Amino acid sequence: MRKRELWSMMSSEPYNSLLKDRYAVIIPEAAENFYTVSCGDKGIVRQDTLPSGVIFKDGSFLTIYEKWSIQDGRLLDYSHHYQVPYGLSIRYDRDSENASANHPEYHLQTSGIGKKVVSQEVCKS
Repeated sequence: MRKRELWSMMSSEPYNSLLKDRYAVIIPEAAENFYTVSCGDKGIVRQDTLPSGVIFKDGSFLTIYEKWSIQDGRLLDYSHHYQVPYGLSIRYDRDSENASANHPEYHLQTSGIGKKVVSQEVCKS
């Protein structure tokens, strides 16, 4: 299952030695037709947000949110967010529920490098 896959990667070197507490809490939650795998807060966008999820020794952190179909094992939605405290952040999203002309289903968001950038239709996986 996805939790084991993520934990296996984060617990091995060189990743584990980079973690603040050498441990990442990865939580699976089941619903009727899907399950989610998450680590940390979903959708962090402010530069002053406190680290959560996979916290690295330098204070940067990675949050993971994935929604998977139980029936066919498809990845339905996701948010992978990496942030340096008071600096750069980058997030890859697939947000099917809120997709619109101004908010594409698949997109990349960055901040901390000047003007906020939102790139449309970056990766369909």
